[in-house]
Amino acid sequence: MAQRKLTDADILEPLPDLAIPAVQNQRFDLGAQKQFLSDRLEYVLSLELTEDNIERVKTLKKAIVSWRTKFTKEADMYDKANFTAQRNIFKALVEEVLADIREMEGKADEVLAKEEEKRIAGIDVIIDGIVADLAEEFNLTEEDAAKIERKKNFYNKTADLKSVADNLREQAANIVQAKKTREIEVKLIANLCSTRAELNQQVYLEMLAYMPVAAILEKIGAEITRLENLSSQKIVADILGDEDEQDTEEYDDMYEAAEAQEPITVGIPVDKNSFLPVDFPGRTKTMDIRIEYPAEHSDALSNLFNVVLKRYGITIKVLPSRI
Repeated sequence: MAQRKLTDADILEPLPDLAIPAVQNQRFDLGAQKQFLSDRLEYVLSLELTEDNIERVKTLKKAIVSWRTKFTKEADMYDKANFTAQRNIFKALVEEVLADIREMEGKADEVLAKEEEKRIAGIDVIIDGIVADLAEEFNLTEEDAAKIERKKNFYNKTADLKSVADNLREQAANIVQAKKTREIEVKLIANLCSTRAELNQQVYLEMLAYMPVAAILEKIGAEITRLENLSSQKIVADILGDEDEQDTEEYDDMYEAAEAQEPITVGIPVDKNSFLPVDFPGRTKTMDIRIEYPAEHSDALSNLFNVVLKRYGITIKVLPSRI
């Protein structure tokens, strides 16, 4: 009797069941499964599967996956039945059956892969159009437009085109906002650096790549303070340096002599850190002085009054400043 010619309907038949043996080490047989798959393997390999009959390919793929899933699950149950002596033989037979399944599945996968490439390429064309429109609307440069991410979920078969477009628009808006923020940050750094010629603006601008602008501005502020302190010290040195060398030597000699002698107290001794009280007329002299100076030189004046003049017993009381 001639063998019956298979049709697509045969592909939809389920794989025969595997029966788990009731007794350990009972003889087992995968013949029914091998025969079933061998017949269908020959039929599947003879089919002309192309993208033109993609629905037929999808149906075939679904059936083969169901065979593989069912067979793998039941074979695993067999393996756990503790066939101590026959396990290796059993596994070899299982692999033969799976090889037939993989060969059929591979043929379907080749066609489906080409179809998937076409589908993804079609989505890319749509996204290209949306990005081009957004670049024009938001005035994006080519570099900015390239930053718009094509997320993995855009290519899901269940992806909604409107959701994709909304996400792309949100990204474009965020890029524009980020550029505006960066421009403001650059301007802040540039303005602060312009207050001191010693500051290298480019060095601080490069920090924006890895540091928040607030931290950068704080670093610049600290550097400005350091530079101002150096300037203040130089101003004091220049003031003292204006005296001729002879006067300087005389002051030094006087200071050293005073240090070597017992201190002479005029009037009633008071705490050196307190201001001399005003209720001792005739014992001290008081002079009111108003000094106007650039705010950045306050440290220089503080050094002058609290260090230099203090050597000569001159103390000061700071009154509220007038701005």
